[in-house]
Amino acid sequence: MVIEGMIRQFRYKPDRTKEELHLADPDPTLTPDEVRHHFATTMPLCTALISATVEKPEIEDGKILVYHFKNNLGTKG
Repeated sequence: MVIEGMIRQFRYKPDRTKEELHLADPDPTLTPDEVRHHFATTMPLCTALISATVEKPEIEDGKILVYHFKNNLGTKG
């Protein structure tokens, strides 16, 4: 029997007019928050991730762990 780990994928929608970005896991040893920081500092389109939060993951197709980055800029309260 072979037990395989789940693949992580990160998703981010930069704004309401753009499509959601599907971002590959840059390093499985990083925490989801470290991945958020990585993309915020290395991808110009993702600089707003600096203040984003990481939502709880969802399981897709029984093998993909999907994390969504939620942008908190422009929200009140």
